[in-house]
Amino acid sequence: MRNLKATDALLTPSNVLLNAHCHCKIADFGLARSVTQIDEGNGETASDPTLTDYVATRWYRAPEILVHKGIDMWSLGCILGEMLLEKPLFPGSSTINQVERIMATLPLLTREDLISVSAGYATHLLEKTQNALRRSLKNLLPEVPEKTLNLISNLIVFNPNHRLTTVEALEHPYVADFHRRSNEPERSSNVVPLLRLGLQLSVVEYRNKLYSMMDEKHRKHKNMWVNTFI
Repeated sequence: MRNLKATDALLTPSNVLLNAHCHCKIADFGLARSVTQIDEGNGETASDPTLTDYVATRWYRAPEILVHKGIDMWSLGCILGEMLLEKPLFPGSSTINQVERIMATLPLLTREDLISVSAGYATHLLEKTQNALRRSLKNLLPEVPEKTLNLISNLIVFNPNHRLTTVEALEHPYVADFHRRSNEPERSSNVVPLLRLGLQLSVVEYRNKLYSMMDEKHRKHKNMWVNTFI
C-alpha cells in the first residue's frame, strides 16, 4: 500500500491477519481511500473523499483523521503498542476523551503541530488538553526494549509530517531482521476507485455498475488472450 497512494483508514488489530508462518495480510478495505483523490478534493463537495472522524475505529485514530495524512502509520504504532501492553494504548470513551488520552502522552504541541493538522475549531480543544497531567510513552510501556519504544515513539507522533513513513519504518532496526526489499514488490501506478467516493446510487444502479465493470474487465482479458495467439 505504501506506493499505491491508498490508505486503509480502518487499521485495527482485528484487520491484521497473521498465519503460522508469520505472513501478514491486511483485511477489510471497505473504508479505504485513494490519497490521489483526497489530494484532488476541495473538502466542499459531496463527492469529496476526505476522511471523517467516523471512519477509523476511535482507539486507533490519528489526531489528524480529518485530513488523512499518515493515519495508517499512527494506527500501526497503536497496534504494536497494544501487542506489547496487552491492552489498547488509548482506549478513549468518546472523541474528546480520546484526544485527552493522546495529548496526555505526547510531548507538548508546537504551533507547527497545530497547523499541520488544520484543526480549525478543534485547535482550542487541543490547546486546553495540554494542561492535563502528562505521562510519556516510556511510562506507558515501561518494560518495552529501547529499540521497540523508539519505533513506536516515531509512529505515534502528533504531526503527520514528522511521523515515520512506511519506507522509513521498514528500515528501522526493530524490523531489520525481517526486512527483505526483494520480497516487497512495488507498484508504479496509484489505486483509484472506479466509482467516485461519496457517490450515492440506488441498489439497482450499483448492481448495474458492478456488472458493467465486470463485463468490461472480462472483455479486456478475452482480447488479450486472442491477441496472444494471433
